Amino acid sequence: MKSILLSFAIALTFVAGLATDSQAQFSKAVTVVKGTVINEATGKPIAVKVSVRAVGDTATEVTAGRTNSETGSYLVVLKPGKKYWFHIESTDIITKDTLVETPESDKYMQLVHDFTVTPLRTEQMGAIGTEIETSLIKSRETEQN
Repeated sequence: MKSILLSFAIALTFVAGLATDSQAQFSKAVTVVKGTVINEATGKPIAVKVSVRAVGDTATEVTAGRTNSETGSYLVVLKPGKKYWFHIESTDIITKDTLVETPESDKYMQLVHDFTVTPLRTEQMGAIGTEIETSLIKSRETEQN
């Protein structure tokens, strides 16, 4: 019985050692950037697309997603020690580009970066704005029916 328990303990130690080695070998430091996007006019969260591109390579999107429609929150995982352009867009706001730099780190980090966006008003867009607004209103009415 003692030999079975000893063999089990040795095997368990070996497996635990392999798991630790594999984590150390494949884990990399990341920076989680999270925050909330707020409508400047209402002070309320807003649903928008958040697109992230590395400085120096704006042709390639690193990651993209949408904010939570109820909370306005977003979360992206990026490399530490890099500069990124955050591109915030929606049909209802003036597009916003902001430079965000992730700090150098050799371990997991979280960075909070909130955005305030300006709503797009029909008068800012002229005649095409009126057409778009009319189209959006009709679309919303159709969805509600």
